[in-house]
Amino acid sequence: MTKLAWIVYAIILVAGTALIMQRREDQVVPEVATRTLPAGHLLTSGDIKIPAGYLRRRIEMDSPILKEDVGAMPQFSPRIGHIAVAVPLPRRTVEEERVNSDTVIRLCSGGKPVAEGVQARLVICSPAEPQCMVIVDVPVESFGGDSGASFVKALGDVSRLDVRLSKRNCG
Repeated sequence: MTKLAWIVYAIILVAGTALIMQRREDQVVPEVATRTLPAGHLLTSGDIKIPAGYLRRRIEMDSPILKEDVGAMPQFSPRIGHIAVAVPLPRRTVEEERVNSDTVIRLCSGGKPVAEGVQARLVICSPAEPQCMVIVDVPVESFGGDSGASFVKALGDVSRLDVRLSKRNCG
């Protein structure tokens, strides 16, 4: 190859790589400044926000979140051997305790646990409402025997059902 061919090849390679990187950046969920930020400002988590939405797939740490990974509506599929239960939870608790789709919680009723170590699968919060709904997967075994009777009774009065983080007691 001549020197000119190598130069043309290098230019095409650099331009192609730049085009691919530009398209990749266009697909990443954009962050939005929470206030006017001056040049040279050290960014912190309070300086930026991302548009609200629900993840459509698991995202590993340090991986980019692409536009197609975020949807306006949550996706939920039931798990075999579990029953999905919707439990009301104050938005303040969701935000302060960082309750989300991977939080292990305890369901309580009347100060007593009715289901231990259940995983929150989905948290739904309407912007205008002070209450959120936490969808949890309760193992089918929780519905059998005496514990099942108390669990079903607690479900019958959802207003008494309470969510606690796994490390907290019911009382």
